[in-house]
Amino acid sequence: MRYERACSYRGAGSVTILTVTTMPGNDITHPVPDNTGYITEGQFYLHDGMIDPFGSLSRLKQNVIGKTTREDHSQLMNTMIRLYSGGKEAQQKQAMAFDLSAYDHQLITFAELFTTRFMALNVSMPLEQALDLGWQTLAECFAPHELLMKQALIDKYYPLKSPAAATRRAAASLREVTRMADIALSKSSLQQQRDRLRLFERFLPSLELKRQQLTAEYKKAVQVLAEAEQGADQASRALTALLPILGSARMKLSGLVRIRHVDVAEEDVLGLRLPTLRAVEFDTADYALLATPFWFDDLVVCLKDMATYRLQLQVYRERIARMQGAVRRVTQRVNLFEKVLIPNAKRDIARIQIFLSDVERAAVVTSKIAKGKRAQELAAARHGAEERR
Repeated sequence: MRYERACSYRGAGSVTILTVTTMPGNDITHPVPDNTGYITEGQFYLHDGMIDPFGSLSRLKQNVIGKTTREDHSQLMNTMIRLYSGGKEAQQKQAMAFDLSAYDHQLITFAELFTTRFMALNVSMPLEQALDLGWQTLAECFAPHELLMKQALIDKYYPLKSPAAATRRAAASLREVTRMADIALSKSSLQQQRDRLRLFERFLPSLELKRQQLTAEYKKAVQVLAEAEQGADQASRALTALLPILGSARMKLSGLVRIRHVDVAEEDVLGLRLPTLRAVEFDTADYALLATPFWFDDLVVCLKDMATYRLQLQVYRERIARMQGAVRRVTQRVNLFEKVLIPNAKRDIARIQIFLSDVERAAVVTSKIAKGKRAQELAAARHGAEERR
């Protein structure tokens, strides 16, 4: 049964249908939530009394974010989800008694604040207020250079007057001073830093190329998923058209079509193992061609198409999820090289060069002073010798 009824909220838009689907054992691959997910737009995945951002989705958000909403919406959303993901990984490390770095503790603090302020079911606030609270939460946990966001957005929205942000900047400055204290100000250290810079600059283009290739493959996978969703919708419409006939037919349809074997393999794409659906084999119950209605063959085809599309959607969604993770990791590495390692290496080189120049200049001045004193001593000695004569 298809629902096409809509209701309008005065001053707040409209909603086509509001459904609540319970998933046994939190199994999002169950046929009911899986079917509900692809025929509706905008789902919140509730888990343990909280919204799970990784299971929630919206296919039309790109038509709104940054276009009718504030310019920082997209970057702020992606940054907060990225840092929340890092916080969940840090919490897993903590649960397994691994040693945590100072940055891991920052991620854990952010994940706790993010869950309380944004994912709790009792949270309700306007979008502008949510965006401002997002910046405030980031400022309480991270210094500006740790966000890896566009500098123009940081300059405009990062709350510099926040006491927590000031504390975070002071801590970041202290870490920078500590890092510089570990660098020897010598010619050998200068050569090491230059070697590191050349190494970083040599690796960065390959990382950037891999990110571009993965992004291109990800876009292809999204397009294939959209085509599969369109095909599933068409198959569903065809099957829906047969429902009135099936309701009046006195025929046993149970076990008419069964899946005998599903061949799912993995292929290597840019070093990433991705699932691919090779084939789906069906068993069709025997039926007499002359004793069954003309639409019976169409019903068999529709059932096979629906099952195939369902399997394709599961495989494509898993494929996209893996590619999203790979693109995110490569992007983090590119940002690490572009915004942290290479700038730090350049600053270290400049600082060592300035120090060595100052030392060399001081040595020249000291040498000239010593030479002048020696000349004065020689002149005084010659003058004394002449007076004694």
